[in-house]
Formats: sequence, C-alpha cells, structure tokens
Amino acid sequence: MRIMTDQEIRALVKTRLPKEAFMRSRWKLLYCLPLIVSIIALTAWVTVPDLPWAIRSLVCFVIGNVYIALMLLAHEVGHGAHTTNRKIRWLILFIGFLVYLIPPSLWVVWHNVAHHSHSNQPGIDPDNFDDQEASKRGILHKIGQVPIVKLLGGFFALTMQGQNVLWHLSFKKPNRRVFKLLRKRNAIIELALMFIIWISTARFLGVSGSLWGILLPMMIANAVIMSYVITNHLLCPFCNSSHSLVTTMSVRTWKIVDFCHLHFSHHTEHHIFPALSHRYYPEVRRILETEVGAAYKAPSHWRAVYVFLTMPRIWNGAEFVDASGTRRMNLAELNARLQI
Repeated sequence: MRIMTDQEIRALVKTRLPKEAFMRSRWKLLYCLPLIVSIIALTAWVTVPDLPWAIRSLVCFVIGNVYIALMLLAHEVGHGAHTTNRKIRWLILFIGFLVYLIPPSLWVVWHNVAHHSHSNQPGIDPDNFDDQEASKRGILHKIGQVPIVKLLGGFFALTMQGQNVLWHLSFKKPNRRVFKLLRKRNAIIELALMFIIWISTARFLGVSGSLWGILLPMMIANAVIMSYVITNHLLCPFCNSSHSLVTTMSVRTWKIVDFCHLHFSHHTEHHIFPALSHRYYPEVRRILETEVGAAYKAPSHWRAVYVFLTMPRIWNGAEFVDASGTRRMNLAELNARLQI
C-alpha cells in the first residue's frame, strides 16, 4: 500500500482547514503569562512550612504539569508559530526550557534542524539511539534497557538528553553536519545563566523549599513529557525517508490531559505541520483518520508507554531485538501489542 508523503498530506489538509489556521497571531504569545504566574504562585504555596504532605504533593504535581504546558508553548513558538521575532522567540524558549536546563540556541538546532529534518534516520537523528551499534556498548547499555531503569531514568531523561546532545552528539559524526548551525558558545552561556537562576532560587527557598519547589516539579515535568517522547518515535523503525506516517506515532490520551498539554499527543500531526497552532491538531487527526486509514497510528498513550518499557529496543533493520538477540519483535507483532 502506497503511503502518502508529507507534501501530499499538507496539500490535502490545507484545503480542509480555515485560512486563519495558518496565520500567525502574536496575542497567543500571552498564553505564557498565566502559566508563569501560576508557577510562581504555586511554588510559593508548596514551600509554605507545615503544609500537609498530601496537598504539597498535589501542588507539586500541578507545578510539574504547568512547566510542561509552558515548555510545549515554547516548543510551538520555536517552530515559528505566532511570531517570527527572534528576540521574542528566544525569550519564550529560555523561559519554557529553563526547568529542563536546555539552552534555546541548542534547542532550535537540535529539535528543528537535526530531529525534524531527519526523524528516525540512523546515526543522524539525535532522539533515537537504540541501534545495533548501541548494543555493543556493554553492561551500561544492558542496564539501561531494564524496564525499571528506563522508568526511573525518565525523571531526568530530557534534561540528561539535552546535555548529551550539547556535549557529545553535536560533535559526533555524522551528527556534526546537522549541528553546523549550532552556536555552542551561546548555548553554553545560556546554560550557565540557567544554572545561576536555579542556584539563586534554591538559596532563596532553602533545602526543603528547593526539594518541593524545584527538584520534584522538575522530575515530574521530565517524566510526563518523556511519556510522550518515548512513544513519538521510539516505537517506529529506523527509516531513511521523511514520511511522518512511517517515522512518527501519535497517541490517544484523556481529553483533559490533552487540553492541558496543548495536544502534544498529536505528534504525527505536529511533524507534518510543525508551525501550526496546537488548537488545530484534533482536526488534522480527523482528516488523517479519514484519508490515510491504517497508515495513521495513534494507540492508547499508556498502552504505548507499557509496550515501550517491556519490548526489545534494538532495531536491526527488520525487527526489534534485545542485545543478546533472543527476544525479537517484528512490526506486525508490535502493532498487535499496541492494538492498532
């Protein structure tokens, strides 16, 4: 069965969406203001002495998810949605990715250039790393594939991946050619500024306040956003084409979660229309479901997370295998487990 290209899908969808869907609107940048105010207010609340631990835990969880919404708005702005002003884009990216310690100068090259232009391309896409070469890394790689290690690692995964991209992958061949636009000096200065902000905030909040107001929300934000990231591409095979229907997967989650997370579950839709406002992604999904049928994949969010945590993770060109080669899973078996 022939799979529609991204260009064909864009041409089709553009005839179905209103013209304003493709127009920038700067007033939408103001969405970041209530998110920032909420983070400040909730952080002040969660650090109040003698606050019951149950309430403190709930507030901490909410802060983490507000950080996610702020990051996803910045992610959208970083793609050119709502404004083309570089200074405004930089400011919103800095604020949105502050909790993950990811500098704006790094993100726009890493995500927009290296990842979006080369999704799931072996040796080039910095966000998919479980290939046959990885299986030769020895005991550390094997430990990293243990489900409980994967699960716990998710609490710092995006932050650690950001540092891995900045200090390692951007220097590695053939990644180096897609990172040629990266101004590493600027990225390092921005990272240092982020550390200064968090260290200063931690000194102001104290040990207990930093735990509840900084560290735990940071861990929650990392874990929840990674529950999307690991399902976006890591359940798809390596591929040298740029077909988003092959290299990218969406998921279906609860409507309230989808609303709070700016429809980030619509990831195939995002790769086809990276600069489109998240508001229109549900409509793009409906069009894809009608026009491309089974080629569009969107399993249950939590089922996809479970499958990822329990499946072999090395793609050998034909199927997923584990480091020893004893466990194997082809794409038909994977789709059956995902129930798609």
